[in-house]
Amino acid sequence: MLLVNAQASPLTYSGMLVGSGTAGPVGDDNTMGVTIPFTFAFYGTGYTAAYISTNGFIWLGTNAGDGCCDGFLIPSNVPQPYIALTQSDFVPDGAGNGSIFYGVTGSAPNRVFVIHFQNVKHISSADRMTGEIQLFETTNEIRLVMSSLTGFTMSTATMGIAKGDGITGYAVGTRNNSASYTITNEAWSLLTPSSTLPVTLISFDAKKVSGTAVLNWSTGIEENNSYFAIERSTDEQDFKPIAKINSKGNTSLGNQYTFTDNNPLQGKNFYRLVQYDTDGKSVYYGIRQINFELLTQVKIMPNPFVNQFSISVHGTQASKVQITVFDIMGSKVTELTRNITAGNNVIPVFSKHWPAGLYTITVSQDGNITKYKAVKQTN
Repeated sequence: MLLVNAQASPLTYSGMLVGSGTAGPVGDDNTMGVTIPFTFAFYGTGYTAAYISTNGFIWLGTNAGDGCCDGFLIPSNVPQPYIALTQSDFVPDGAGNGSIFYGVTGSAPNRVFVIHFQNVKHISSADRMTGEIQLFETTNEIRLVMSSLTGFTMSTATMGIAKGDGITGYAVGTRNNSASYTITNEAWSLLTPSSTLPVTLISFDAKKVSGTAVLNWSTGIEENNSYFAIERSTDEQDFKPIAKINSKGNTSLGNQYTFTDNNPLQGKNFYRLVQYDTDGKSVYYGIRQINFELLTQVKIMPNPFVNQFSISVHGTQASKVQITVFDIMGSKVTELTRNITAGNNVIPVFSKHWPAGLYTITVSQDGNITKYKAVKQTN
């Protein structure tokens, strides 16, 4: 048994918690992002997002892939927070090969978020698995509950948890990148250290307001909270801090906070709320997305051009567009401002008296700037 900074104990099997729910991922080697309806503390970090893999496990926080095709070796081969009912190469496709669904039972503050694997088939054999990953609100307990798992010999499997730092984790029994094993009516309870969070988050939302992103969040309890950080990403993977908001102080009644991003990026903006304790520890409280991709398509026609060209702009909503043309030396040649409507818009630009050469055209909309190259040919 591998045990590093975690507590685990067997439970008396008492059945599954949910018999139906929202459909999860299907098919071979797929993942699906879901929202945990409360902040779940795992090794001292709070999470409200999970990614379900068809291969029998979940990531907490962000997606690190489908985990094909063998069970990870806990803890050294696990790249981020991970909970495995049994990770191997399963193929739940709903066509006789089983399915995955998820749901919530109970009421706050004692809810349980459940990911249910129903009779999912192993890809290279007739063997199947039925069981649940159960995450408990307030206590932050993890339960791995298995109704049945028949053995398979074509790949290895893992059952357990890992912090994702390469040194911290727990594997149930010998089920750690192990060869075939079977389970019938078995349940395990696991607790990670530092489960008490310094801040109870009540809500966190992000809205688009007149070209800005307005983030609001509220707390229920704050104890030894130093500050919050807002981090932003375009791919939900590489986050960078853009703001620091100091705590309003210890409270059992809660506080309200807001932050406005006046310069969101063009395209998808992912915002992550991070709380920092007075001793430097941090807790991640969730990710919210806003899309600022207003210009879906811009074309320069024709290119190369002679006496005139047009800029075709396809907008998703009415807005104002500024067009600026620079010559090869960086000097401004012309500048136009036009109101566009949703759909296709064609803006003519006259160039009869420009010298031949390379030009840079910038299209600016609500602070989002895109650049294009065009060539003027000799008359």
